[in-house]
Amino acid sequence: DYTGLLRRYVVLGNWIYDLVNTGVFSTFIMTVIFCASALVGVQTYDGMEEKYWVQTADLVILIIFSTEIVLKILSETTRPHFFFYGSPNWAWNDFDLCIVLLCMPILPLGNSAAVLRMLRLARALRVARIIVLLPNLRVLIYGIAGGLSSIAHTGILIVLIVYIYGLSGVFFFA
Repeated sequence: DYTGLLRRYVVLGNWIYDLVNTGVFSTFIMTVIFCASALVGVQTYDGMEEKYWVQTADLVILIIFSTEIVLKILSETTRPHFFFYGSPNWAWNDFDLCIVLLCMPILPLGNSAAVLRMLRLARALRVARIIVLLPNLRVLIYGIAGGLSSIAHTGILIVLIVYIYGLSGVFFFA
């Protein structure tokens, strides 16, 4: 139905959609996430954050994540707003975008120790992106989160039983 330049954009978007949804792309992004988490661990050692190779690796990882977000937006073709709201993974997409934006070196956040710790935390949060790539892990996390209320109620019941048992012990054996 599209003609001219819009048709070419849609064809490109469909090609990008096919690329972004391949196992090879997901495996590549997962590998980059693991490398990013290892790099965050390296940056915790004194003097390592100023090393040229660490800064270069961090910049390359940031470029890869930024490219991934741009590709995912382009893969939505004529409805790029679906990336932010409307697709099944919109909340994770927004989370990814926030993490990448927080890690951008162009943001004027200053160089205080608190800001650097916040940026390191944002870089560490990149690991949470693995939940998006592994659906079975997402199901497991949702199951644990859904079961937390039952676990809390069980814990309260156990505390009440121990409390009553303790009161009975004090009452009968005091």
